[in-house]
Amino acid sequence: MGGPIATASYKAREFGVRSAMPGFVAKQLCPQLKFVPSNFKLYSRCGAQVRAIFAQFDPDFSSHSLDEATLALDGFCERNSVTPEVRWRWW
Repeated sequence: MGGPIATASYKAREFGVRSAMPGFVAKQLCPQLKFVPSNFKLYSRCGAQVRAIFAQFDPDFSSHSLDEATLALDGFCERNSVTPEVRWRWW
């Protein structure tokens, strides 16, 4: 509870809880706040799986951190004869 908040639910944010806030401050703002332990190994493993998927769409994608990346999908669309309009119907 003493470490910084990694992320906060939308409900907790309504009480003023924010990322990087000390846990004791967050608890003062939102006494009913529940802390969930992190699982960095799982987070890293899932991040690697997502990056492997990104590489299928853009082999030169840029990974900024474990959970942020930038992809250029124009090459994928051209190779697969997909227009942006059609692409959105896939999802």
